[in-house]
Formats: sequence, structure tokens, C-alpha cells
Amino acid sequence: MDRKSLVFLDAGGGTPFGFPTGAGGHFKVVLGDTAGSLTIFESRRPAGNPGGPALHKHQFDEAFYVLEGEYTFQVGDRLVKASTGAFVYVPSGTVHALHHDGESDGRMLTICSPGGIEEIFLASDSEARAEAERKLGA
Repeated sequence: MDRKSLVFLDAGGGTPFGFPTGAGGHFKVVLGDTAGSLTIFESRRPAGNPGGPALHKHQFDEAFYVLEGEYTFQVGDRLVKASTGAFVYVPSGTVHALHHDGESDGRMLTICSPGGIEEIFLASDSEARAEAERKLGA
């Protein structure tokens, strides 16, 4: 993990992840590719699946770019509607939440710095997930 790697992916490429609700996506660049500096993933939410985490904060920065659909972000006390082409940056330690709105599918590109959030999404059990969350300050 001390070297950065060049990454080329075809459309739809990357390490897949998913949830029983039908939401999921693909990790494009992960911790091991970036010497720990960032993780980038594309997520998707089917129509009618609001998903998204409850109000929370963690010790890594997140940037969100809406590729398709409608989302609502709560950052502190502020609610922001974000549709296709919108961008939201949330600094480390900022209380935030998001959910997918609308009647169409949603897709979003998320960048986390430093990297490692994939360890939470891909954890094999609740103990591994808790350890990954502790490491990331999530």
C-alpha cells in the first residue's frame, strides 16, 4: 500500500458492491491503488430506493458528483437538493446525510480522502465492519 498504481477501467468496471435493497455500485480506485490517499466509487440507487446513510460524521473528506437522478443532502442544519451535474463537498468532521429522491434511478460518483471506505462496504461480517469504521473514524 505504499505505491500508487495506474488504473484503467472500461465502462462499468471496478470492484462491485451491493446491498439487499438493490442499491450498489463499483469501486473505481481503492486504498491499495492510491497508497491510502483516496477511494473513488460509483453508486446507484434504483427508483423508489431512498437509501443513504443517516446523519453522521467521520474523519475523512467526501465529495459527491450526481451523475443521474435527484438527491437531498443534509449538511448540518442545511438541506440541499442536488440533481444531475450537482457537486457537494463535505469536509472531514462535518455532520451530514444524503438520500435518493425522485422516481428515476440515481447514480453518483463519490470521492473519499483519505481512502479506505471500501473496507466498510466490503466487510465480511459485523466485527470486520466495526473495525473498518473505527479505523476511519466513521
